[in-house]
Amino acid sequence: MGRAEPSFTPGEVLNDELEARGWSTAKFAETLGRTVEATTAILEDRTEITAEIADNIGRALGTGPELWLNLQDNYRNRYTDTDHRPVPA
Repeated sequence: MGRAEPSFTPGEVLNDELEARGWSTAKFAETLGRTVEATTAILEDRTEITAEIADNIGRALGTGPELWLNLQDNYRNRYTDTDHRPVPA
């Protein structure tokens, strides 16, 4: 039996969360203390969520960093295993 693969990426989860909160990318970037460009790269899964970024996201959204690190790890493992999409740099 094959392994079930998640149908979402960390960026998609973040985008859904921002939409639910009514936050723009600019507001989220300001909350994270990052540029809009750097935040957009996170939201588009072009930047990997590191421990520091996960900590910032967790504080901004009240979730803690573990959720974001786990999403990133699952995303990385999924695409590394399948060669479906390059792992973000």
